[in-house]
Amino acid sequence: MKKIYLAISQNKDVVIAALEGKYKDLRIVEINEISALEPILYEDYYLLISDKSFIEDINTIDQERLKGQIWHIENELKVERIDKGPITLFKEVSTLTNFVYIKDLQNKKYSISHNSSKDSEKEKPLDSKESLKVQQPDLKTEIGSESDNEKKRVKNGNTKQSTTATSPKGKEISRNEDQDILTDPKENELPDDEENLSKPVNLKEPYPELDGSVIEKIEGECLSSVVEEFIKEDSKFQSTTSKDSDIDIDIRFDNRRNMRINFFNAPDSSPDSNNYTIGLWSPLGRIGVTTFAINFSIHLAKSGYSVAVIEGCTTKPNLKNSLNRFTSKPQEWKSYIQGLMDKTGQSSQKAYWKYKGVQWLPIGHEDTSNEWDESIVADYLNDVKSGHQIVLVDLPAGEMGESSLNILDHVDELWIFVDGANQETKSWKKYIQTTLNKYSFDKNLIYNIYYEFSKVSELSKELEIPIMVKIPELSKEVYRNYNQRKPLIEYEEPSLKLKESYDFLSKKNSRRNESTTQK
Repeated sequence: MKKIYLAISQNKDVVIAALEGKYKDLRIVEINEISALEPILYEDYYLLISDKSFIEDINTIDQERLKGQIWHIENELKVERIDKGPITLFKEVSTLTNFVYIKDLQNKKYSISHNSSKDSEKEKPLDSKESLKVQQPDLKTEIGSESDNEKKRVKNGNTKQSTTATSPKGKEISRNEDQDILTDPKENELPDDEENLSKPVNLKEPYPELDGSVIEKIEGECLSSVVEEFIKEDSKFQSTTSKDSDIDIDIRFDNRRNMRINFFNAPDSSPDSNNYTIGLWSPLGRIGVTTFAINFSIHLAKSGYSVAVIEGCTTKPNLKNSLNRFTSKPQEWKSYIQGLMDKTGQSSQKAYWKYKGVQWLPIGHEDTSNEWDESIVADYLNDVKSGHQIVLVDLPAGEMGESSLNILDHVDELWIFVDGANQETKSWKKYIQTTLNKYSFDKNLIYNIYYEFSKVSELSKELEIPIMVKIPELSKEVYRNYNQRKPLIEYEEPSLKLKESYDFLSKKNSRRNESTTQK
């Protein structure tokens, strides 16, 4: 069991998720006070992760006395990472977590020899001075005589450069530079009478369309359903790569992957098998959809669900301002959409906002001028689904724009919020029937601000949509909460009033998850 001390002031959850997501034999100890760090600094631990809040000047550390290694987050770095013997400096938390996923976690004093047998793994001490040397290429050896090198390659029947070694039996073997696998060079040779005349592929060019012969081969060897899906996905890829885009598709892919790994601990973009995504919408404004999203999501998180709340595309973003009443916005925070579309990749490291166990995804003011096309919405929703069991999407009230309609393609159910304004709500019947009924997902009414005299059944019958739950009137508590420092659900009196309706909705979702798992 390797002991890791964690002495950082922000994004602890992200770092812990990265470490625990990749390694199983760790014991992570959180350090919350500078005074608690001083006694253990030179102890025999495996790793200490720190930032400037705990170690203001990393140069004051006596490296000779260190028995473990230190990963230190130094925000003023101009490069992503610097190795200084037992100390490694990282520019940001995301740089550190990326390093975790692409590099083996091992003490710099040791090198693990990877053999075919697990029992043969041994830790060998390295000379620290040797490990810090930068190997400079010998130009004479590297270049050599062009004609001599060409003769050697032709003689071996292989035009590829490789590093060779001799096996115990005297047979020449080749080592790929980026692999730990020894292979017989003949395995990768082209036959003597064949020459590879293929033109090098530029990954940024549009992918070539499928020709008839390829499709015929696929049809002959695959099930019809597989063929249809293959051609469908190929046509999608053609439209994505061939159209002019403001951001390189490779950069956008990297941004997505970085955010999934750093924020959701989900390297794959496939939705969680138990994921259920619910759209929250009201035809009328100021009914309390955002207030519901905040409090119900916290209730779900307390019940043990992994939850995310997405704010839909709107010209009047509100979720960020609502959260700011209860918690500070993370330093240099950027919205997920900004992270997705950032050409530099810097914003993709700053979209993490977690509070009360919920992943919050508000939009920034910069996002309001952009329409979320189908591809952006698909990337966004699938990424968030990949790391959460329940996703709530807070859609702007009133008639839906193109962005909101694109989001509806990715939800499993729509909750329509109504209140006592029956006449105004009834006027939306035609819109609901002509626009929303095109979608096959379930639609249910949430009757918010319910009084004993509210005509709930009448409205449900008129709209032809079932009432799922009635939430009691809490106007006084809600307005008081505008001047409080915690969400409504955190106070005893309103929490008791909300408990019955929130518990009902939670159990309903629990039954859905059980049904999904059984399928």
